[in-house]
Amino acid sequence: MVLAGEKDFMPLSDLRAVEVGHYPEVSVKHMYDEFSVRTEISKYMPPKLNKGRTLDKEYFFNIVHSHYGKELQSIIKHASIQRNTE
Repeated sequence: MVLAGEKDFMPLSDLRAVEVGHYPEVSVKHMYDEFSVRTEISKYMPPKLNKGRTLDKEYFFNIVHSHYGKELQSIIKHASIQRNTE
């Protein structure tokens, strides 16, 4: 797919790594549908995931953070506040 021009590689120099933590509401399973359809993200995602499969957590969130860093940080902050106030 990469060689056919359908998908892309992100250079390591452009990758902005992030540690998401263990929040059930901030998981690949819950956030994949929201982010994978966005043009900037979809070119790094597989065209289809088999039933019951998810992407690697580190890979997914590093790609999302590289393009939508402020939005992802806001989501993580909200999850942290919700967890600490309950």
